[in-house]
Amino acid sequence: MPVPEMLDVIRVVARPEAILALSSDGVVLQVAPDEALVLDATDVEVGDDHAITLPDDGFVGVELSRSEVEDWCEREAEWPLPSLVSYFVQGMVAGLAVKIWVNGDAALVICRTSLARDLEERL
Repeated sequence: MPVPEMLDVIRVVARPEAILALSSDGVVLQVAPDEALVLDATDVEVGDDHAITLPDDGFVGVELSRSEVEDWCEREAEWPLPSLVSYFVQGMVAGLAVKIWVNGDAALVICRTSLARDLEERL
């Protein structure tokens, strides 16, 4: 199984409407109405003068295929994955709080850096 690797993340906290309109050259994952994680970005523009935009080294990720993530979640999660081409979900899988981004046939499983070893063992 692949080993979790540090992710290049920018955390953005702003008004919900600013999060929805956030512009970036990275992948924007909305984790709450007023919060997003932006992956692999060199530019993030937020239309909120009071927004907090900071690098966050607290996340690791494992790249898997869509089918690998679907199989893992089928065995280890108590909730179904969406039947969409691209989606982002958050929840408990194998006893870990994870975020899963699926885009076509590729998937990224994200968790806190402190849980990297646990994620590696439970995949």
